[in-house]
Amino acid sequence: MIPNIFLVSALTNLVNASLSNLNNSRFFEARNSTSASSSHPIKPDWYLAPLVTLTALTILSNFLIILSFCVDRHVRTSVFNYYLLNIAIWDFIVGIIPLPYYTIYYYQETWLLSSWQCSFFMYFDYTASATSLWGLVVVSINRMLAVTFPIFYRHYHSKRACFLAIAASWLVVNASTLPGFIYSRYYFSNQSAECQWDREGLPNWASSLYTSVVTNGWLPSAIAVFCYCVTVSKLFHAKVQDRPLPGNDAPAGSGHSRRSRKERQAFLVLTLLLAAMIIFFLPWYVYSVRKILMGKEDPAAFDDAAVWMTYALSAVNPFLFNAANNDIKHALSSKLCGRANRIGGTHSVGTDNRRKPTVPT
Repeated sequence: MIPNIFLVSALTNLVNASLSNLNNSRFFEARNSTSASSSHPIKPDWYLAPLVTLTALTILSNFLIILSFCVDRHVRTSVFNYYLLNIAIWDFIVGIIPLPYYTIYYYQETWLLSSWQCSFFMYFDYTASATSLWGLVVVSINRMLAVTFPIFYRHYHSKRACFLAIAASWLVVNASTLPGFIYSRYYFSNQSAECQWDREGLPNWASSLYTSVVTNGWLPSAIAVFCYCVTVSKLFHAKVQDRPLPGNDAPAGSGHSRRSRKERQAFLVLTLLLAAMIIFFLPWYVYSVRKILMGKEDPAAFDDAAVWMTYALSAVNPFLFNAANNDIKHALSSKLCGRANRIGGTHSVGTDNRRKPTVPT
């Protein structure tokens, strides 16, 4: 990808500069010549370590999740796993595009790249994390339908329905982002040493307030929590009344047992993802509510922490997939550790170690 060629070059210069004396380097002089009027010094060198680590962890962890779908056909058997693949793909995009660009921007406190690269970064910065968050909404709706309308769900839930739901989430994000983004970049793209969406003179309808905060922040979070509460309520009432869980009232059998395990596994995945979303987005919720609804200004450090924690969620999600999803866990362990286990003699004589067929959910 062409923009990443310039991005790698900029990151290389940035790391090399951080390892030398920045006060006397040509890189530092060039930066001053680019933004001589800037009163903000660059941040300490040690800031780079956690930021680069977060970027690398986000890329690697999500790449392994995507890889598990490519190398293990059992992972692709369950329709539910495609919802997780959608989240992993967009979290991977967060790691390869917004995070490296924002690391440079945040560290230098000035935009060193071109205007068109600013537009490239800005689009994915506003859409990648938002699409991942809307992916969680799709998972929440899926689980709610599974326990609320079990017969309908089991008859009509398919890969086609899954892909349509995922495509709808992409459409929502782009429909809410593109109008304001295009207007902002068309009229306010000529920015010196800055890469900002909101500028003085920008109409209210084109403000990032409605894109990043309302439509792609508060709204998907509220929908995900609501659907989860409905799901928990249905499961709780079924347990209190000592009835089979919705959708699991078929005669007992191996298929029924596997389906029940799959349903519990899917619910566990949703629980972990939603809990992580609340934890990592909580500072951003507090910041956005105080700033927008209450007109309060928080310290810059709190603002920075809120932004970086939303990025960090993209690095945490793959570990939750691996912890709660047996298909992904088996795929990764078999491909990464399978040979070592076989060499160590872990297979018992006469034991059938082949995986059982997966029941679609």
